[in-house]
Amino acid sequence: MFGGTGLALAVMALEQLSGRPALWASAQFLAPVPAGSVLLLEGQIVSAGHVIAHGELRGSVGGEAALTALGSFGDRADSNARQWSAAPIAPPPRDCAEVNAHRDADLDIHSTLEVRVARGRFGIFSREPTAPGGVVEVWMRHRHRPNDRIALAFMADFVPSVVGNALDMRAGGNSLDNNIRYCGNAETGWVMGRFAIDAVVGGIGHGRVELFAEDGTLLALASQSFKLRAMPRTGEAV
Repeated sequence: MFGGTGLALAVMALEQLSGRPALWASAQFLAPVPAGSVLLLEGQIVSAGHVIAHGELRGSVGGEAALTALGSFGDRADSNARQWSAAPIAPPPRDCAEVNAHRDADLDIHSTLEVRVARGRFGIFSREPTAPGGVVEVWMRHRHRPNDRIALAFMADFVPSVVGNALDMRAGGNSLDNNIRYCGNAETGWVMGRFAIDAVVGGIGHGRVELFAEDGTLLALASQSFKLRAMPRTGEAV
């Protein structure tokens, strides 16, 4: 199971249980979920006040733990809303090359997302020039649903897809966790993701992404750690 799917399921399930929109959610991936298996989700609201509710969720396959998640949920009018992170200045999606997450992406859940790279190298098969500082800018949109909190949780899991840009070699990763914090609200046809790798130490990568609407509204902040998978091509340093 793609990690973003697990986080998106957790957000969806706990929003339904709480009856409130997600403020933040964090998922830890404990074991692989093979294709064709059944993932059983069990969630509960552990505390609920007038504004904020806190929930937890566990996912299992055949009785074995596979996923655990936490989150807070709530909403209220806020006249003091501010944003300091600015969206990158990038070419529009129509002027950016479309890429696939992997060779058979059209056969799995990656086919639900359209990805166009504005800057840097995205995905383990990319041969585009690397962008400095480990930062990659990517336009994304879900093909079958609005770019809502569920879709943003799915998009947030692509941090390992830019580790090859940071290392200047073919590389990817397996998610250990995924954390997302929701910020502003805006309807948008495309989402701009500014991905960054902060460090790779002991075979573990750490990175983050800012997700912006087309009008520059900051929609969400996300981060994760992942197990590095280095697959250098001939001539690339290990």
